[in-house]
Amino acid sequence: MMIAKKLQWLDREAEEAEVLASDSVWKCKAYCMPCQISEGEEVKWLFCAFCSDIVSAVTEGFRLTPLAKKEYGYEITGRIVDPKEGLVAVGGLVFLVDQSIPGDLKESDWVQFTVDRVSC
Repeated sequence: MMIAKKLQWLDREAEEAEVLASDSVWKCKAYCMPCQISEGEEVKWLFCAFCSDIVSAVTEGFRLTPLAKKEYGYEITGRIVDPKEGLVAVGGLVFLVDQSIPGDLKESDWVQFTVDRVSC
């Protein structure tokens, strides 16, 4: 289960925040606006905006590497949970990608991609 482990308000009036989502092993910093989440609350999935290079992973194993020049960007390697819905898991973190997963990939296949902004 993924929860909002930490919430930092960027602008409370505008309901803009940074959320640290965690499954107790993996952690991902996400942008949130309008933020309706409270610390300790379950997060269903994290939305991946501006995904690119969605391909079969070269190596198996979860990876969640922050991008140097993108505040909420990551290089991600995970397992496909639902290829039609675009759901990919890194441990207990579930990501919803904004691009189609290639048709030759199926549930439980390893996939890698780059995302410019993760949000919730």
